[in-house]
Formats: sequence, structure tokens, C-alpha cells
Amino acid sequence: MIHLYIKYPIDILLKHKRGLIITLLLCVSVISFSQINLPYIQNFSRGNYTGGSQNWSITQGNDGIMYFANNQGMLSFDGKKWKLHTLPSKSRIRSLYADSDGRIYCGAFEEFGYWEKDLYGELKYISLSKSLKKFRFHNDDIWSITKLKNKLIFQSFSSFFSYDKVGVKGYNLPFNPLLFNSVGNEIYSGVSKKGLYSYNGFKFKMLIQNANVNNSDIISSVYLGNNKTLIATVSSGVYLYQHGKLSKWLKNYDTELCSAVINRTIITRDSLIIIGTIHNGIYAFNSNQQLIWKINHESGLQNNTVLGLSCDSSGNLWAALDNGISLIYMNSGLRFSSNQFQKIGSVYSAVYRSPYLFLGTNQGLYYYNFQQGGNVNLITGTSGQIWDLSLIDNQLICGHNDQTFRIDNLKATKLINVSGGACIKRFEYEGNQYLIQGTYTSLVLYKKDSSGKWNFLREIKGFINPIRYIEVDQNMNLWASHIERGLYRIKLDNSLQQIKSVKTYYSLDKSSDISKINVFKFNGRIVFANGRKVYTYDDLTDSIIPFQKLNNQLGEYRSLHKIISVGKDKYWLIKDDECALVSYSGDKLTFLKRIPFSLLNSKVLEQNENIAVINDNTYLFCMENALALYSPNKRILTKNHFRLFLNSINVEHDGEKGIWHMPLNTSKPFHVPFIKNNRISFDVAFPDFTDKKNYFKYRLTGLDNKWSEPTKQSYIDFYRLPYGSYKFEIKAFSSDGKELAQHSYSFVIDPPFYASTTAFIIYTLLIVGMIYYIKRYIDNTIERNKYKMQKEQEHLLIEEKERQEKNIIQLRNEKLEAELLHKSKEMASSTMSIINKNKVLQVLKDELTEQKKAFGNQYPNKYYNKLITLIEENISSEGDWEIFQSNFDRIHENFFRNLKLRYPDITPNDLKLCAYLRLNLSTKDIAHLLNISVRGVEVARYRLRKKLDIPSEKNLIDFMIEFK
Repeated sequence: MIHLYIKYPIDILLKHKRGLIITLLLCVSVISFSQINLPYIQNFSRGNYTGGSQNWSITQGNDGIMYFANNQGMLSFDGKKWKLHTLPSKSRIRSLYADSDGRIYCGAFEEFGYWEKDLYGELKYISLSKSLKKFRFHNDDIWSITKLKNKLIFQSFSSFFSYDKVGVKGYNLPFNPLLFNSVGNEIYSGVSKKGLYSYNGFKFKMLIQNANVNNSDIISSVYLGNNKTLIATVSSGVYLYQHGKLSKWLKNYDTELCSAVINRTIITRDSLIIIGTIHNGIYAFNSNQQLIWKINHESGLQNNTVLGLSCDSSGNLWAALDNGISLIYMNSGLRFSSNQFQKIGSVYSAVYRSPYLFLGTNQGLYYYNFQQGGNVNLITGTSGQIWDLSLIDNQLICGHNDQTFRIDNLKATKLINVSGGACIKRFEYEGNQYLIQGTYTSLVLYKKDSSGKWNFLREIKGFINPIRYIEVDQNMNLWASHIERGLYRIKLDNSLQQIKSVKTYYSLDKSSDISKINVFKFNGRIVFANGRKVYTYDDLTDSIIPFQKLNNQLGEYRSLHKIISVGKDKYWLIKDDECALVSYSGDKLTFLKRIPFSLLNSKVLEQNENIAVINDNTYLFCMENALALYSPNKRILTKNHFRLFLNSINVEHDGEKGIWHMPLNTSKPFHVPFIKNNRISFDVAFPDFTDKKNYFKYRLTGLDNKWSEPTKQSYIDFYRLPYGSYKFEIKAFSSDGKELAQHSYSFVIDPPFYASTTAFIIYTLLIVGMIYYIKRYIDNTIERNKYKMQKEQEHLLIEEKERQEKNIIQLRNEKLEAELLHKSKEMASSTMSIINKNKVLQVLKDELTEQKKAFGNQYPNKYYNKLITLIEENISSEGDWEIFQSNFDRIHENFFRNLKLRYPDITPNDLKLCAYLRLNLSTKDIAHLLNISVRGVEVARYRLRKKLDIPSEKNLIDFMIEFK
């Protein structure tokens, strides 16, 4: 089916020699003022709308939303948000038709039906083809949907179907229609290899045979009114059909249109004939067969293959393309230049002196006959950078990179060789008229000669600085902006020959930063712009002060860096990302129009933006390799006012786990159940495609009666709203601050259960019950207190007796503790005595041993052995150990018994070691007590650890102290 739709016309061309010749020829249209008449184009790729590449048909719903037949379904666009709606079969949609009842009818492969919004604003699809009876589809793709009288007609290449809101009927055709077009009260359709047929709801009638249009198939028909119909053919151009007669239409463009291959035609409300082609984009002709503009890939259209065309209620043209969607702002005041102007370079300045438009570029000074059209030509001798063009007393002064010219009769007359003439201003002094010019190096003075021509007078001595802007105030102060930094106030001497004084301002806000300061005249006053706010000169205090009255009205335009006067009380204000046309009268600033530089394809020259006046209602924007004409008072052809409405209202809780919708149209405020962590989102739609800078203000009465700050966001969220009654109000404003539409929605968040009527009844019953309970409780408490007092009296004696007994026990315990402490001290003293005794005996033993060695046999063995035995018996005295054991058991009750019970293999020596360890004695002291060496003690400790199975990380002494 795609081949039948797109390639079919090409196949016809290839069957004819003439077609082969046509495909090789391109006819260039007559150059006219339309060279600066291309409308602004906004392109949407699949990256914007997240659908398929190919788009086939376009329609606009009665709510203003645009709908597009796409390879992946139906796209909707409200000016800010795209959304894809898919058919149950997931098939591509070929055709769309918006009816006055709000339904969007669509056609696809063996499927057609309509989309309709439910109570919650969601589009739901209802199939009509499913209700067909006794009709068998045969590869029927619905390529067009039209309305005939009260019936909707769905057309395929072999059949058509009618729907009268009651039932659906299908009809097979004996021929192959190409496309149904509504023409008056009938349907026209070209039929493959036959001609043009009409259908009146009952029968088909042949109107034109293919032989009458050079055997070319008829692809489209457009009704002009007064029984006039334009017939577009595949390979024979366009014809006018009136009262049964054919005549050639657009004869001068036959070759080009045949080569481009016509695919779609429509007529706009201002009677422009729009032709969409397969190979060369879109053409627009007026009723006099003049080409108004042509847009293709080279001039901004993202794809040359046009599959569908439609005009919205604002008169904008939408194009469904083989790859993407394009919006052509037909009623925008902006018009752009053709490719011819790309060759002239970046335009820095422009002046219109009828009939010529003079363009100062980085390549030279060009002129163009703005009234009659023609080529853009370079004025001889002006090649190079042009900085400034000024029309003063109908004399054009051109500031060149190398010199300054006066332009007479399209010829350049050199005035001076000083380089870089960037600005020039007229002033009056002692009854004479002068021009003062700022250049790269000096200030230059001009004066009229006897013939009234401006000529060079002199260079002003004593000042050498590059100047970008210059102004003269009423006190003959020259205010000159340095090209990069600071500002100069210059006073000339009385002869205007040299500098009398210069004052330099590096900053206007008393900061230490050196900034760029530009100077202009605004309403007769000198004003200065530093990119943060606007200042003025106060001659009474001889100081530069903030221009507060103007700043208060400028808003975000306080950051402007350039002002261009374009007539009485009108100015263009320029800041980094946009410009605004304003009027200033009676100290009141009025914004007339704002233009974002994005609308100019961001091709303005940064920090060198310039706007020229063509007439009172037309301005020329200087751009990089291009021009743009702007008419702010251009009539916008709107069928009705734009409507502000809600797409949906979502209520969320617990994040996105719970989402449900609120009905959009209710006679009474809708009640929302209370949710603690609620989030209510209003999806707002305002399908105005004429102004990209529209914004909203909103408020939620019941929460806050203040209007919000301006926002472009169409999703408005409110979090954790308490229960109560609310009214959501929203207003749409144009970029100029004019209110365009408003909408409101009332709802109630029901109180939680604890604040409901049922809850209050329960609370009342609980309070009554609590009062009864409290009374009973008080009575019972009184009785209990009486009984308690009696019992307390009885217990007082018992408690006193128990207290005395406790005191006795406490005294006994204190006595026992004192005795225990005394015994512990005795044991410690005894232990230390044993240790000291053993040390002394060990010393004696060692001394005897040394003496024995010294005296040998002189010291009798009998006496030596007797003394040694006596010493050893006292060192290991069991009596000492028994005393120690007795005292130890008193203090450390059952220590030895518990050790023996838990560890049966333990020896008496092990018990001694355990006791000494519990007393935290050192290894050396233990060695004296056990009458063994230190090494012996360490071995004994190791063996004891093994017997007691104590882990290596556990300290043995800590284990003994903690053992119970």
C-alpha cells in the first residue's frame, strides 16, 4: 500500500518520456520580495514525540489539541506535551478526522473507529469496523476520512465505508480510488488510470478522464468556492475545474511541480493554496497564481516528503512528513529570507531607503531592491567588514573596517580613512549640525558642506580609544562606550577641535569589577546598560544613578545590553536570549511583543544584534547569513479563542504505587478520600500554537489565596493537602502579559475517619462512658481509700517490727563484713609473712651452700645437712598452708570445694596455685610460697590451664578471680 501511495506517481512519470525529462529539470521561480517571505518553521522529530518516523494525516480536535496519524499509533500534542495512543492491534494509523462531537476518527489496516475522552480525560478507542456485517476485508488500508452530509466516509484503495452514528456499511468498488476529498456537497476522488469521479452519497459519476489531463492520474482536489475546484495531477501539473471545463493553473510552475511530484493540496483560510510534494517540500500560491513561498529541506523543513497537510484554528500549517512533523507559522509576524541571502555573510547593520535595502555585512555593503526583488548586489569598493549603517537626512553613511563612506546613487564616496567606524550620532552646536563618529582609534567630526552633503571635518585630538556606542546629551557631554570595558564622559573645547576633559567610569554599581557599559538614548534621556540594570545621568548631582522608574517596569529586561529606537516612543530592548518591542509614554512602559532568539533560529549576532525599520509596522532583523522581517500587527486568523482546560487530574499516594483519576466535568465539587501522603497533579492544556512564550499563573483557594509566580509548566502538583474544600484556579497569559483564558475546578478532600461525623458520634459515646466510668471510679476509690487507711494502721506496727529486724540483720551483716575484712587482712598479712619467711630461709640456705663450697670438708657434713633439712622443712611447712587455707576458705567461700567438684583431676598443689592466682600474686612470690623456681611456676600454670581447659585468649588470673 505504501508503494501505491508514494511511488505510484513516480511510476506514472517513468512511463512517459515527458516525465523522464521533467524529473531532470527544475524551474527556478521568479525572484521577488518573497525572497524575505519564508515563514518560521518548528520541526518535531521522533525524539520529541517518541513515536514512529512516518506521519500520514493531521487533524485538530474541538478542544484545540492536534492529532497525528503515526506509524505507531495516534499522537496528540497540546503545545507542551506529546502523547502516543496505540490501537489494540498496535498497527499504524493512516488517516484522522476530528468531528464536532469531540470524537477523533481514525483509519488503519482493516480497522477504523474513533477515539473519545472518558469522564477522566483519557482517550478510549471504540472500533467501528468490528460491527461490520457481511463484509470481508481484503487488504483494506483506510487512507482518508471525509464527511458527506451527516455520514462519515472511510476510504481504502478498493472500498469505502459509511457511518451515520447508528450503523456501519461497507461497499466494494469496481475501481481503485486514490484519495477522497470533500468538495462542496460532494466527494471528489482521482481513480487510478481512469480520471476524476464525484460521489454524492448515492452514486459515482465520472467528471474528468485522464486523457483530458495528459493521461496523468489525479491525486488531489481543492474546492475554491463559486464552483471552482483545483485539480492536482501526478505528472501534468494543476488545473482549474469550473462548470465542467478545465483550464491550466500554475502553468509557469508545471515543470517544477511535476518534478517535485504533488502529493497533497489544501487551501488556508486566507486563500493560500498549499501544495505538499514528494521530492521538494511545500509550496504556497495565492489566488493569482503567484508563488508566495517555497519550503524544503534546504530552507528548514526537516524532510522533503510531505504525506499530510492541515491548518489549525490559528491558521498555522502542519505538515506530516516521511520523517517527522513540521509546524509552519503562517500567521506569525516573522518572515525569513531565502537561500539567496546566505552568500552575503553575517549582517551587522541594515538600512531601508526606498526602494533599496542596504545590508552591511562582514563581506561588504550589499543592496537589494526590496520593492521589485532581483539579485543581491555588492556595492563596488566596499568589500570587507561593515560595522554601521546610518541614514541621516536621507544620506547613507557607512562605517567600514578601513574607512567611512557616503553612499550616493549606489556608489561609495570615501569620506575618511580612519578605520572601524562603529557608530555615528547627530548633534547641534551653536546653530550648526554636526555628526560625531566613534571608531577604532579616535573621534571623528563631520559637517554639511554648501550642497547639504555630510563631509569629513576633522579628527578630535587627545582621545584614542575604540568606541562601540556614542551619544550626546543636552549639556554637550559626549558619552562613549569602550568596545570592551568602561564608559567615557568627554567634553570638547569651544572650537570642537580637541578634548577638554575625560572622565572614565569602569563600573556603575560601585564594584571593583571592570564591566562593559553601553550607552543609548531612551525617551530623550541618556541611559546606560551594564547587563544587570539600567542607569541614567543625573546632571543635578553630576552622577550616574539607577534609573529606578524604568527598572521597576523592565522586569527581567533589566539585564538588557542594547536599546534601538524605532520610531516615536517605540524601542527594541535586547538581552541575551530575546528581544522585546516596547512603547514608553507618560513614564509608562508597555511591552508590545517579545521575540525569543530561538524563533530566529538563534542566528542573531551575539552582542551585535541589530534591528532596522522598514516602515511603521515592519522591522528587519540582522542575522548570520540571513534576514528576518517582522510585522507585529499582522492579523492572526483564529477561528475561536483558545480554551484552557484540564487534560487529567491524578491523585497519588505512597509514591506511584497508588494512582487514580478524578472526573473532569462534575456539577458538584468532587469528593476525594483523605490520604495522608497525597499528591494531586493537575495536567493543564492550552493549545495555543501562536505564541511560544505563553505562561500560567495558578492558585489553590482553601490552601493559599495568592497567585503563583509565572510558570511554563503544565503539570501542577500539590502535596499533603489537609482535608477541606478547595478550588483550583489557573490563568493563561501571552508573552506580553495579556490574560488569554482561565479555568477552575472545585473539589473536597474528605476528612479522615477520626474527623468524620461517625467518629464524632463515637467520640460522644466514649465521653459519656468515660464520665460514668470516672464517677464509678471515684466512688470506688473513696471506699478503697477508707479500707486502705485501716490496713495501713494495721501494717504500721508490723512494718516497724520488720524495720527493727532489718536493722538487727544489717548490724550483723556489717559485723560479719568487718570480721571478713579483718580475716582477709590477717590472711594477706599471713601470706606475706610466709613469703618473707621463705625468702629469709632461702637466703640462709643459699648462704650455707656457699659456705659449704668455701670450707669444703672443714665444714662437717653432719652439721650442714642438719641445717639444710631444718630450713627445707620450714619452707614447705604444712602448718602454714593449713592456716592459709583456713583463712582463705573463710573469705572465698567454697572456692576449693567448687574447684574440686568441677575439675576432679585437680591436685593439692594445683589448688595452692589456684589460691595464689586468685590473690593476684606475682610469679616470683608464688615460687617462694611453693618453694620452686619461677620456671617451675610457669610450667605449673601451663599444666593448670590445660586441666581447666581455659582458652588461650582468657587470662588465667582473671579466670580465678571470676570463678565461683
